[in-house]
Order: sequence, then structure tokens, then C-alpha cells
Amino acid sequence: PLGATLIPALASRNFPVAGLDNLVAWMTGPDAPAERAADADALMAIVANAFITEAGFSLGSMGPPAPEGGMFGATIPRPRDLTTMLMNIAKAKAAACVMASGPYFVPDPADKGPLLASTTVLGAYLMSRNPFGNTAMNLQLLIGSLVEFFPAPKTVGPLDPQQEEKHRESEAQIKHAVTGAVTEFKMVVEKFLTAGAAARLGTFKFLSGALALCENHRVSMRKTEEEVPFIIVAILCHTCVLLSVPVFGKRSAVGGSTPWFPTAFPTEYFMQPENPAAFCAFGKDEERVITGDNAVPVPKRPTPAEYAPKVHLFALGVRALSVFVAPGHRHWRDFHRQLQYSEIKGRQRQAIAAMCGLHVALLSDEEMVPNYFMIADAVAEWLISVLDVRRDGTFARPVRAKQQKGGAGSDDDGAAAASPYESVPDSFALWANLPLTLLDDVYSTTKLLDGFGSRRPPPEHITFFQLRHMAALMLVVMGDADAFPKNHTHAMFPRFFAVLTEPRMPFRTGFMNHEWFAVHAMRACVEGYIIVQPCDHDRAEARYFLALALKDLLKDGSLAESVKAKYNDDKDETLESLSSMVTAEATGSLDHVFEALGTMRAIELDNNRAEPSEGHPKYAEHQQQGHMLQWENVRAISAIDVFDALTQHFRRGMAKRLVVQQISGALMNFLIRLAGPTAFELKIANPGKYRFNPRDMLTRIVHNFVKFAGSDKFRRFAVQSQTSLAQFDAAVRFILDRHLVPSDDAERLEVMAQRMRESAAAIAEEDRLLEDAPDWARCAVMYDPLKDPVALPTTSSDLTFVERGSIRHHLLSEKIHPFTREPLTMADVEAFNAKPEVQAQIEDLKRRIAAWLADATAKN
Repeated sequence: PLGATLIPALASRNFPVAGLDNLVAWMTGPDAPAERAADADALMAIVANAFITEAGFSLGSMGPPAPEGGMFGATIPRPRDLTTMLMNIAKAKAAACVMASGPYFVPDPADKGPLLASTTVLGAYLMSRNPFGNTAMNLQLLIGSLVEFFPAPKTVGPLDPQQEEKHRESEAQIKHAVTGAVTEFKMVVEKFLTAGAAARLGTFKFLSGALALCENHRVSMRKTEEEVPFIIVAILCHTCVLLSVPVFGKRSAVGGSTPWFPTAFPTEYFMQPENPAAFCAFGKDEERVITGDNAVPVPKRPTPAEYAPKVHLFALGVRALSVFVAPGHRHWRDFHRQLQYSEIKGRQRQAIAAMCGLHVALLSDEEMVPNYFMIADAVAEWLISVLDVRRDGTFARPVRAKQQKGGAGSDDDGAAAASPYESVPDSFALWANLPLTLLDDVYSTTKLLDGFGSRRPPPEHITFFQLRHMAALMLVVMGDADAFPKNHTHAMFPRFFAVLTEPRMPFRTGFMNHEWFAVHAMRACVEGYIIVQPCDHDRAEARYFLALALKDLLKDGSLAESVKAKYNDDKDETLESLSSMVTAEATGSLDHVFEALGTMRAIELDNNRAEPSEGHPKYAEHQQQGHMLQWENVRAISAIDVFDALTQHFRRGMAKRLVVQQISGALMNFLIRLAGPTAFELKIANPGKYRFNPRDMLTRIVHNFVKFAGSDKFRRFAVQSQTSLAQFDAAVRFILDRHLVPSDDAERLEVMAQRMRESAAAIAEEDRLLEDAPDWARCAVMYDPLKDPVALPTTSSDLTFVERGSIRHHLLSEKIHPFTREPLTMADVEAFNAKPEVQAQIEDLKRRIAAWLADATAKN
């Protein structure tokens, strides 16, 4: 019981560490009786318990003013130097080993997060480092403190200059406090890790258990308490990352001085689901990194091997990456989005802005972010080594034994498959069980690169060398639907891609000049755009960022050379698929733009042609439509800019029949909507507020439209589209009379309008002749007259003929036979039509059509 009297002495920098070390060593020595060893356990348990009690009185430096006589009252004595206490215990190595093996060191997995401070020594010390003190354990009290640090705008919109300055000051203050806490906690943890085998094992168990408790961290404004305060999650994860970063070549206090590389990380740690100590768990619905139970704090090799601290430290760094970065960014994004809703007001808006500011401060620390990138880049390097990626961008992909609905490595119901491949290389035997959680960790870290809003400057503290493996992994994943069939996998990296190619970024030059990036960037961007389906906001956002990246890549003509020959090939369908996707993207976005403008105009007309003010019954609806206008406008502009860039670099590919057919109708429709007879319906009071410039949009569309002035094919398709030529003429006259576009484009538009009228007359004459075409001369899919017939694959001698463009367009959207619903590709159609007997029937059909057309012409 007298062990508690050690507490005051331990707080002294003159504490006789050697005396305590010798005492405990004597009590636990090999010749010591069991009673004496039990006394040593009891002694250190009492010291640990007393330390936890002492730490409970610790106060942070940034909490609210102390109420008189309350929890923060001045009657509570100033806490002793907790850091000195633990450092003295850790220096007495025998005492540290006994304490680390005792009941107050390792958290119970069944505990809730808040119990970390009351049941473990390091947990109590960690919680005492919280800059907000005990306030942080109560979410509502924490928000009360944060509101003073992060003022919120009263309505939707940016911060005013004074608020912005206050935010920056508060962020700097929090970062400084967290940095100090991390420095102290890391120093203590390192001391325990080097105090002896028992202390090292206990410390690893603590870090493992604490990270497991932090994994369940959730933030809800309706809760009174968090599982673990996010600021504590940050301190713990920062410490784990700082412990693991030095193992990549620098001397590590824990891991020694021998250089170590991520590719040396044992594959079986992640790749063996049957290993009970494996680092990754595989389930039917999810895959997540785990750390095992307290008996196995870090994974062990399947075969006996000596202790490998660098491997264990790297594993903890990866674990910290998944615990801190992804949840933190998700919480920030949710808070940030809530601030865009005008119905959130008053105290609720202040609380959300405060939590948003705290997350920005913790996630944007200029000193810590490069360390997280170093860990994520190491994970990417390890994944690339497992995938056995070659210099040409391919990797050792096994041969599929069967087609699986659940994707690579899964059965039809999504469960992990034991071996869905045959002829698998030894080094790649477990590729099917690749832990996608690690891919998610890399993806989450990339989000830290583009900052937290436009007010953030480029990250000068991040270099090309900290991102190169992450970029390489991105290029391997994006666009490879065979290896990564799930749509969301390709939607992970577009924002990262756009940041890498953004001209203002300091690392852009390094990537643009890198041979491997230059070869694969364009392919990955184009094929990723085609695969990602914008079924929700995040994937629509992914398409937008891919469009930005593609536009930036095409500014450098040399990058287009790597794919120019392929995309311009008549048999290649890439540009046809891409133009189909871009057309759909632009059309969908502009439809939403026009819808938002119409709704906003109707509201303004009811309000004397003015924007409704706050308090107006339709103010919230007007604001919501304005935000949709702003977002859909930038999406539409990015898609139109992609048209411009593609026609500049892939002239032959963009002149293909199906590409021209898709683009002509879309551009014609856009032009009429913006400048036709109903254009006045799009006028609102303040379009600039929502970054909508109709004249700029019209200029872009006309510029792309007149690029095809010399194409008879484009003009004919434009005339045949579902638009009125009279409305087109009216739109052209409106543009020319008001000088809305540059003079060069205006002249070409006037000439093009005249040629389109001539094409319309010719088409009308052809249609008059073809309207009586017999069924055998019509496409079986669209029922249009056959001009370029092909036969659909069949085992019957009775062939079904369709228009080549129609079946190609059909197969771009779904690769199935239009009648039998069996799998079908354009390559299958071309192969079937290459057969001599099929070619003979096609030639005979063409002769019959020509003879019928000649006869019909003569009769008319």
C-alpha cells in the first residue's frame, strides 16, 4: 500500500531511477520467491492506479474558463508533471516491464472509448494531453469551447475576412497544442518500447487496443459523448505514424539503424485469410484491417522468426492511417456539406462550423501530413510489389477460371473465394484476396492533398517523391475493369488525378516529365472516365475531376501521342465510348442547369423580378436551386472543354460516324436552348453569384460547333437530330445580331447555317424516296433504311441485318444481343461479318437496295 507514496517522488527530475530499477529487479529476479514477485506486481499496480487517479486531475490549456468551485475550480491543485513520472518509470526498466505486464496497462477490448483514461496508464496520460482538458469528453461542452475558436457565417456562403483570419489563428493554436502533446506522448511511448521485451509487448498491446477503440469513433451532433474525442484520436495516430516513419532508412529508436523498405513487409500479414493472426479480415460484405486480440497485438509470421520491430511499427502506422484519415475526412465532408443548407441556422450552424474547423485543423497539419503521405506511399509501393506491376503498366494477372458476378476474388454472393483462378504464379497465389482496405487507405490519404476548400494554398510541403507510388497505383487501378470490376474502385482517385495535373501544384512538373506517368496517364484518365458511372453525387464528382485532369493532360500534346494511334484506329471503340459518356454528362448537366434557372426565374417573377431575401417562403428553395446551378454549370463546362480538347488532338477519331452523330445532336440542342426563342426563360437576377455566365457558355458551344463546319457528316446528323431547323436559324440570327461570339466563330457559324439548310433540303429529298422502303431494306433495330448493313451473329442461315452505326451505339451501352439477350460485342459482330458466306449475303443485300433505290428514283 505504501507504493502510492512513490507518486510525489516520481514527479521529481531527481528521482533515483537506478534505485527503483534495482529494487524491482531484486523482487522479480530468477531466484526471487513467488511472494516477493507478487509484491512487485502489487507495488507497480498500486503505482499505476495512483498515476491514473493523478492524471484524472490534469487540465488542458485551451478549455473554457473555470467555474468557481466546480470541476475546473481553482481549489484543485495543479497536477504534477505526468511526463516526468512516466519517464522515470520507463527508465527503471524492470519497473516498466512489471507495470506493462500488470492490470492497468492494456485496454479491455470490451471497454468503451472513454474508459481508456480510467483503466490504463498510457490511456490516462494520453487523455491528459488533450488541449481542451476534460471538456473534450463531453461533446456539447467541447462545442461550446470551439464556437469561440471557429465563428460561423450566419447564412450559406463563405467566411468574411475577419472570420477567416480567426479560423486561421485558431487552427494554428490547435496545431501547436497537438504538436506539443504528440511530442510528449511519443517520447514516453518510445521509452517504454525500449525498456525491455515485456514493456515492449505491453506497449504494442496498448497501442493496438487503443487503435481498436478509436476505430469505432463516431461524431453525431445528437450525442453527449464521443467514443474517443477526435483530438485524442489525432494524438494517438500521429504518434503511431511518427514511430513508424523512421523505419524507412533513418535511424529508429525502436527499430534500429538498418534501412528497411515497404516491399520487405511479409505478404502473409495481409494475404492469408486462414491465418488466425492475419492483419486483414475478409468478410462477405466488407474487408477491414484488424490487429488481432490482446494476445496477438501485431501479426506474427507463420513460421518462427526473430522479432522484427520495423515490420510491427509499419503495421501500426498503416493501422493509424485507416483509423484517422478516412473517418476524419468523412466527418469534415459531412459537416462541410451541412453548412451549405440554408435551413441550418443559429446555434446548430455554429456547432457544425466549430466541428468543421476542428477537423480541418487536425487534418491539415503541415508537419504531420507529409508523414501520412509517406506511410500511404509505402502502402502503395507494397501493393504494387504484390501486384507485380511491370514497367509497361501490366501486372501478373492470373487467368480467370470462370466469370464471377461478385468481382475478382469473390463468389456470386460476394463472399471471398478460395481460388477463382487457375495457372496462378507462386508470387501471386493470393492475389484474389488483395485487401481492398489498403487501397481505401491510400485513397483516403490523397484527399488531404487538395486541401479543405479553395482558400487553401498548394501544399508546398508535399513533394513528387512522397506521391510517386500512390500515383503509380492509381494508374494501375483506373480503367482496368478486368482486374478491378467494381465501379467505385475507379471513382476513388479522380480528385487526386486532377490535383496531380493542376498547373499550380509544385509536383506537377515531376509527374509530367516522368516516363511512366506520361505513358499511362492519358489511358487511365480516359478509360476511368468511361467506367465510372455517375449514379450518385460522389461519382458525378469523380467524372468532373476526370474531365479536369483530361483537359490538363491534353494541354501537353506529347501526352496524347501515347494513345493517338490507338484511339484514331477505325476499329477502336474508345473514343466512341468516351464521346457517348461526355455527351451524356454535358446533356445531363445542362438539363439540370436549365431546370434550376427555370425554377429560380419563376420564384423571382413572383418576387418582382428580384432575388428573395431571407424570410421569404421560397428563399431556401431559391438557394438550393442556386447551388445546383453552380455545381451543374461547372460540370457542363468541363464536359464541353473535353469536347474541345479531344477534337484538337484526335481529329480522325472524333470524325468517326458514331462520334459525330452523338456530338452533333447535343451541340445543336445546347445552342438552341441558350440562344433560341425560349432563351429568355433562363434569365435570372444575379447569375454571377452562382458563377453562371451564359455568354461564356454560349461561346464555348459555338466554338465546338463550328469546328465541324467542313464535315458534311456532322451537318447531316445535326439536321436529322430531334431539333427544329427553324429554331436553329433563329438562334444563329440572335447570336449574330447581338455579336455574342468572337468574329471568327460568327463568320463560320453563318456559313455553317447556310450549308445546313442545303443539307436539310437534300435529306428531305432522300427521305421522300426512302419512306416507302421495304422491310428487308430497313434496320431491324431502329427501322431506318439500311445504308451500311451488317449481320447479327447467329447459327441460322436466315440472317438479321442492322445498320452498323445503330448496333455499335447499342453495344456501347449494353454488350448484349438486342434480340436474344446473349452476350455480344462489336468484335463478335465484325468477326461474324468477316466470314465469306456472310459477306456474300451482305453484298447481295446492297445490290438489291441499290436496285430498289434506282427504280424509286426513276419513278419520281
